Amino acid sequence: MWPPEDHAGLARVRAATTLPIAAGENAAGVHDLATMLRAGSICQPSVIKIGGIETVAQAAILARAQGVDYVPHCFYFGPGFLASLHLAAAFAPEVAFELFFGDLQASPYHDAVRARQGRLSVPPGPGLGLDPDMEVLNRNRLGPPVMIES
Repeated sequence: MWPPEDHAGLARVRAATTLPIAAGENAAGVHDLATMLRAGSICQPSVIKIGGIETVAQAAILARAQGVDYVPHCFYFGPGFLASLHLAAAFAPEVAFELFFGDLQASPYHDAVRARQGRLSVPPGPGLGLDPDMEVLNRNRLGPPVMIES
């Protein structure tokens, strides 16, 4: 559907099929998503685009209150991936998780967040659960390395 905020058009698409329609990955805030939910779609917000973890949590709660399924959009492999994974575990653990399946030259989290036998584990550390591998980040950035002291 283009443009993404054409919620009336989305409602027409949904009414013309029995297939579930997922939308919301381009929502620009919870109010935009709330309008889309009235069209009866699957709630699929992007933590990066909609405004962060708290906004996605609000969207998931709003979707549940309106009887709409929450399925997070996640085409990320960095902090957005970890945030989406935590949100999915909290609000939709029974739903299949969208996973970027490209073969990266280097991952900032190595094998810690790879699916094993069709399952992902939520990292248990503080914050998002893992710190990125700074060597990988520095090796793949433009410009001089960044040193972080703790």
